[in-house]
Amino acid sequence: MGPEFWVGLAAVFVSGGAVGAAGTLLAQWLYLSGLEAVEAGRATLVATFEPVVAAVLGYGVLGESLERWQIVGGLLVLSAVITVRSLGRAGTSPGAIPPYLP
Repeated sequence: MGPEFWVGLAAVFVSGGAVGAAGTLLAQWLYLSGLEAVEAGRATLVATFEPVVAAVLGYGVLGESLERWQIVGGLLVLSAVITVRSLGRAGTSPGAIPPYLP
């Protein structure tokens, strides 16, 4: 294994670390920063819809295929988000048990 191998391996680790940092740390930081401007219930609904948007972008931009069950699942998520928003109860949980305070 010559020096080219080790340089290539180092490049893979550096680029993988950069993708990991941008894909996780930056995304999480942006999400948490957005929580300061948006109520938590609305942010949760947007986060719930995120995989559907990713699947649609994968289909449209990258040419990925979508199975019938993936489309059905996306429609179920979309209908759940619309239902919660139309009821106006985003961010509330009426069935929540209050915390135990001694």
